Amino acid sequence: MAIKPFEIQSSTLTIGGVDLQAGTTSVVIPGVTQAVNYFVEEVDEADGVNPDTFGSDTEAVLLLDNAAYLFRSGAETPSGSYSEAGYSVQELDDGAIEEIYVEVAGVFTSADKAFAEAGNMWASTVADAKTKPVFDANDWTQIAFRPRMRAGEVETIGGGNANTGNVVFEDNTLYVGGTGFLNLENDDGQAVIGTNGPDPLLVSINEGDVVWTFSQDGRLYLPGGEPSIYSSDNADITLSTPGTITLNNTGGTWDFNSNGDLILPEGGDIKDSDGNSVLGSGGGSTTTTDLWIAGGESPGGAAIRTSTNGTAWTTQDYLMGSQYIKRVAIGANKIVYLINLDGQPGDAIYYTVAPENGPALAVGTDSYGEGAPVYWEEINYLGNKFVAVGSYASNGNTVSTTVTGLSLAGGGRTYPRIGLSNIDYNFDGASITNWFYKH
Repeated sequence: MAIKPFEIQSSTLTIGGVDLQAGTTSVVIPGVTQAVNYFVEEVDEADGVNPDTFGSDTEAVLLLDNAAYLFRSGAETPSGSYSEAGYSVQELDDGAIEEIYVEVAGVFTSADKAFAEAGNMWASTVADAKTKPVFDANDWTQIAFRPRMRAGEVETIGGGNANTGNVVFEDNTLYVGGTGFLNLENDDGQAVIGTNGPDPLLVSINEGDVVWTFSQDGRLYLPGGEPSIYSSDNADITLSTPGTITLNNTGGTWDFNSNGDLILPEGGDIKDSDGNSVLGSGGGSTTTTDLWIAGGESPGGAAIRTSTNGTAWTTQDYLMGSQYIKRVAIGANKIVYLINLDGQPGDAIYYTVAPENGPALAVGTDSYGEGAPVYWEEINYLGNKFVAVGSYASNGNTVSTTVTGLSLAGGGRTYPRIGLSNIDYNFDGASITNWFYKH
């Protein structure tokens, strides 16, 4: 099935390749009404050479459309009702004409209009080029502009009393059946197609094979099958509103909030082209399954036990030598452990995305500097970051912080919140500050 365009160009509406044009008294509908005459609406740029020989004085440039040029030269004869249009140059750029204004709209029959549209306009800088007793074609140079014509008076085909059925013409508006209307130029110079009835407005191809429905509540319903919205020139398409943009299907609702947040449906996820989650283990931002993790050690080394109900537990032995897990924190789709180092003083922070996976060392968390092992005491996920608190050894001495605990509800669990302060321990004249680690 061939796709036929729906276009609105100034006073002309094109539907399926058929032009409907607003005249001064009614609408030109092929087969129903016709224009009695035409006038120049504006001047458009056209294909062809645009010479740069006209200087810089716009008032010194004279203009003729192609019909006037043919009539003045005697090559063609105008109709009895013809009236020549008048034009002026509005802008010159290095001697080339850039813009033309219509000073007098003129009157053209269909035959006159055909001559005007058959060729480009003409320009001259000869002061009396229009008033010479004998027209001199050598005074004139063709330019890359043409007038755009618009219907003037409109009549029904076959006479003013032709039967147009349930179609009423009023000024620039065509009414059909008292409900639908087509206004090719409203008070704001806009073309409007619509309905005044209680039913939605339908736009269709092939008399209903494909239908776009504009409902009374402002919604646009696309045709069935696999409808799409495309840019004809492959440009970007923007959806914009000061509020929330909501995408909805049978899988749920995606909300793009005005603060920049994307809210996924419950259990939703964002995946790459290979089907892998880009949000980490567990899919989307919400889950309906609780997870408890207890850390410690087993005969094989550091180990955890997991549970989804707090009653039944599963042991996962990481077999990490003689290491053991001191603390566990969960947040940002990660599980973070404080683990005692194997065969050396101090602790380190490890992380993973699932309890069944072996954890990786968070680089830089196993020492405060050369010869200064870290002894981590607490870690938690607070304020969109992991907060770890501990002490470090320096020159054989241990410098530590004080910790205050309180409860904070967050993410469906109750976490201890760590309150910290800067304390001068007067150790070799040095002070220590809060330690934060965020992965």
